[in-house]
Amino acid sequence: MNYFTHILLGYAMAFVGVLPPGMLNMTAMKTAISVNKRAGLMYALGAALMVVPQSFIALYFARFFSRHPEIIENLSIAGVVSFVWSGYLFSLAGWTKNHAGKQDKKG
Repeated sequence: MNYFTHILLGYAMAFVGVLPPGMLNMTAMKTAISVNKRAGLMYALGAALMVVPQSFIALYFARFFSRHPEIIENLSIAGVVSFVWSGYLFSLAGWTKNHAGKQDKKG
């Protein structure tokens, strides 16, 4: 019963998350306007049904991570390293772009 409650809560939260205008909602509206109302409803139903497997996958990973907290620590370290590395690369790209532009103006 507890598993079923988590699935329902996950589905409800995901439903609330897709209510605001977003890419899928705007595409469903565009399909309903350009094709017909039934096609828009079918698109929206298909998008809504994809929330169910996403909820199952999220619940599986939540249980897996709660049983293996060492993985969360390793993911945190990997996240810090990747953010520092990408920050370095973006800074380097910006510096070389600005530096190359100044050399072109001088010569």
